Amino acid sequence: MIKKHPIAISKKPNRRRKKSLIAANILRNQKKPPTKKKPTISGGRNKYKKKEYVGQINTSSETIINTADDEADNSDHEDTHTEVNISDKSLTPIREYDQLPTFSNTNYKRLYNQTPVPDQIKEILDSAYCLIEEYQKENSLTISPDECVLFRESLLNSIQNYETLDVPTLSIKLWTSHICLKGKEFCGILNHAIRTDKADLLKHAVIISRGINVQCVIRKKICPVWPEDNITYRGGGLPQQHRFFYEPNKKYRAPMFLATSTKKYVALNMFCSRVAAPCEPVLWQFHFHPDFKCVHVNYLDKSLIEGEEEFLFSAYSVFTVKQVEWRDSPTWVNAHVINLEVAPDNILEPEDLPLAPWC
Repeated sequence: MIKKHPIAISKKPNRRRKKSLIAANILRNQKKPPTKKKPTISGGRNKYKKKEYVGQINTSSETIINTADDEADNSDHEDTHTEVNISDKSLTPIREYDQLPTFSNTNYKRLYNQTPVPDQIKEILDSAYCLIEEYQKENSLTISPDECVLFRESLLNSIQNYETLDVPTLSIKLWTSHICLKGKEFCGILNHAIRTDKADLLKHAVIISRGINVQCVIRKKICPVWPEDNITYRGGGLPQQHRFFYEPNKKYRAPMFLATSTKKYVALNMFCSRVAAPCEPVLWQFHFHPDFKCVHVNYLDKSLIEGEEEFLFSAYSVFTVKQVEWRDSPTWVNAHVINLEVAPDNILEPEDLPLAPWC
């Protein structure tokens, strides 16, 4: 009889079996969907961030956050995002001009509709003072409170007998004053408030806008002065990166008051000649309908500047690009030309039109 020897059990691990178990575990892990830990938003020690979607408003910094979708915890990719600084209450990041905020969702529209037409010049003066103060706070690094006070006094002194003026006349004279605060006229401060759409500035600016529009919007009467060829002109500078916004047949709104002149040489000689790099001189030509004209523009016969012959469009007026002429080497005597068709009545136009980035 053959004696069976007991099987020797090795104390060493079965390496082949261990490798197969590792491989099986890997396969099981690959089949399972990646798990995400519940994001938390409290405490500074948390490892995981709150999920932020494209176009979400970061309320702490009032900027728009553009982020990719959340990635799995075991992802090797970095969690990066881009912050785009734009005006308050904007809904989308600035990527293309078609994604810009529209008139329908602006603070300007909301506050303007809530503000009655002022009937006392004290309302205009108080609003002008407060607007200048808010502008100074926004630019406190470059403008001192003393400079702000001096500007307000000089602005008021430039208007003779202001106590006897009515609301629209005082509003227009403030608009046309050439007294500057660090190179910025009052009209520039007002337009800055409208363009940036910041509520702190706008709550004062809309009162002055109401006063100006008493003069500008003329639905039930005929403007006493009108350009013979139904064209007014505006000269200025245009950064090259904004050229492609002005394409033929594009309808848009201009988020500011627009001053134009019946005299082409005024637009070229007084404004295009001042343009410096990186902007390029451009001449905007505004074409009015020969029969319907325009009910939201008016001739400023109460301007502080004699002979200016200014026609002022109300803020967020509607225009359509008719034709553009781009120069290879533009100068103030050979500027780019943008021909615009003026909408006869802003109320009849859509509120969701794109807003011009530069006008």
